[in-house]
Amino acid sequence: MQRKNHAPRRRNRPIISPEGWASFLTLAAVSVLAAVGVPLAGPEIITPLVSLLATTLVLNLTLFWLERRYGPSRLLDWVGYLGNPALITVGLHLSWGLSSPYLPLYAVYIITGAFYHGRRGATLCVALSVASLLALLALGHSLALEPLVRLAINAGLSVLTGVVAGTLGQRRIDAVRSAERRAAELAVLNQIGRAINANVEVDCLLEEIRRQTGRLMDVSNFYVALQDEETGQLLFPLFYSDGQQEARPPESQDQGLAGYVVRTREPLLLSDAPRELADLRLEGTDACCLSWLGVPMIMGEKVLGVIAVQSDEQANAFDSGHVELLQTIASQAAVALENARLYQELKARAEQLHSAYEELQALDRQRTEFVQDISHDLRAPLTFLQSYVELFLKEEVGPLTETQRSGLKVIAEKTHLLTKLAESIVSLQRLSLAPETLLPVSLTNLAKATLQSAEPTAQAAGIALRAEFEEGVRPVLGDPIRIAQVFDNLMSNALKYTPAGGTVTIQVRDAENEVEVTVADTGVGIPPEAQARIFDRFYRVQEDNHRAGLGLGLAIVKEVIEAHGGHVRVESEPGQGSTFFFTLPSYR
Repeated sequence: MQRKNHAPRRRNRPIISPEGWASFLTLAAVSVLAAVGVPLAGPEIITPLVSLLATTLVLNLTLFWLERRYGPSRLLDWVGYLGNPALITVGLHLSWGLSSPYLPLYAVYIITGAFYHGRRGATLCVALSVASLLALLALGHSLALEPLVRLAINAGLSVLTGVVAGTLGQRRIDAVRSAERRAAELAVLNQIGRAINANVEVDCLLEEIRRQTGRLMDVSNFYVALQDEETGQLLFPLFYSDGQQEARPPESQDQGLAGYVVRTREPLLLSDAPRELADLRLEGTDACCLSWLGVPMIMGEKVLGVIAVQSDEQANAFDSGHVELLQTIASQAAVALENARLYQELKARAEQLHSAYEELQALDRQRTEFVQDISHDLRAPLTFLQSYVELFLKEEVGPLTETQRSGLKVIAEKTHLLTKLAESIVSLQRLSLAPETLLPVSLTNLAKATLQSAEPTAQAAGIALRAEFEEGVRPVLGDPIRIAQVFDNLMSNALKYTPAGGTVTIQVRDAENEVEVTVADTGVGIPPEAQARIFDRFYRVQEDNHRAGLGLGLAIVKEVIEAHGGHVRVESEPGQGSTFFFTLPSYR
């Protein structure tokens, strides 16, 4: 497992460090001594007292500047701890010793040390203050009762001040440290949250969780155990030992500490692992570490796995705060692992669908190529056959009986149908718009030409043709041959499915920046489930398989219109006919 080398966390350095404040407050106290004590002093001590005050000012200003410049230092701490009480003591000696009204300066000194260093600082300052009081007694060369009483009183006040100030100062320091630790934990949790949002790969996610956890815990081992739903074993996708990632074989859930956490669904903290492992009597465990902490990753009612840390070098390395922190990390990790699992399932499903789609695409291409090859191969013999049928019908090779003529007409009709189907397939294959073929086209004129060419067929079938053309319809930019093919296919489709006595209507009108064309019939209509696929290549409505056709006419309509930047749709009710709409951008 990995042993962490913890670098100190960088924090914003305050304008004045704690030691700087101590020096600053002592400096302020000495300044008060200077302001009040010098005027009260006799002429014989003014010069040495002023020199002493100047030395104190220089000392504290120097400490203050050094700490601002280079940061806190143990050497500077001790200079401040020893230098200030020494100077205060000399100053008090020059101003009446144990009878000086400035003895409370020791209390200021103690409070300052306690405020910034807690009980440790208060204890040290009390000891130095008492030593300074003894020095004052010695400097006074007096063992009279009054100086001794003053010494005892001031020493007692110093101790009392140290106890109270040390307790309050320690509370403050503990609160600051707790806040700093909580801030660091929140920063780590925030980083883990970002990693969860950024990573969907399990390996990357677990590595980031390990790295962030190591910022807060001094661990020599870190691993993640995940349940294998198929085998029921615990897998170890991440396992670190002494800073090196290792492979670890799967384990049964009935063995080991990780299995115990999975079974109990509760965190497990071992502060004295060798002793507590003996009490637990778990199979597959040994006293391999001094401290161990593992928490379950739970999602809903399911335990996904365990996050565990351990220390080989220190007992009681983890506490309840670490348990709470690792539980929070485990909760986030559980969500991330579940998301990663769902992502992997979705990814696998998408790959399957993509593979199936590619297979369907390949089959569709093969079918299209097959039909196109057949169409190309049929065009020459069909043309040859159609020419000979026309020669026979014109009786250029001899007279025909009525039966022969009737049979040849059927052959001619079917040959014509096959030729149109072959041309439709080739047309789809070659569908592209060359810039030189795009011209301003009047859809009204194309509609009129379509009606004119369809009139004989409509009359023979007993179908009425109607035209509704708006005046002044703007032209469109397009290939007139292709757009004419759209009109022909829509008209042919309408006539094919409209019974005798029905009507086919063509409308052309302006619609904002487009020109809209509708071809409506009163035929059999299209079932709702077929309307979404009616424009697909080779698609034919099941009920109409008895009618001739290959299912390409409407596919050509859709592809030609969309190639021109337009749209096509259909509205239909079974038994009430169909209306096909297409729009093309108007040409200005």
